[in-house]
Amino acid sequence: MPVKNGIEATIELMKYNSRIKVIFTSADNSIKEQALEIGAISFIEKPFSVIQLHAEINRVASLI
Repeated sequence: MPVKNGIEATIELMKYNSRIKVIFTSADNSIKEQALEIGAISFIEKPFSVIQLHAEINRVASLI
């Protein structure tokens, strides 16, 4: 993202609505813990398949 990184964007989203469900994706696995601590409900490491993403969306949707 040109202006913010994913961590910054997630923090901002959580300020607007702390109940939002964020599936964080990144090729940088070292930020997984931070992403989950700031409110992401899950973390998928890139590269991932559409099947993996679909399964994770379904899993998160079942938690709502």
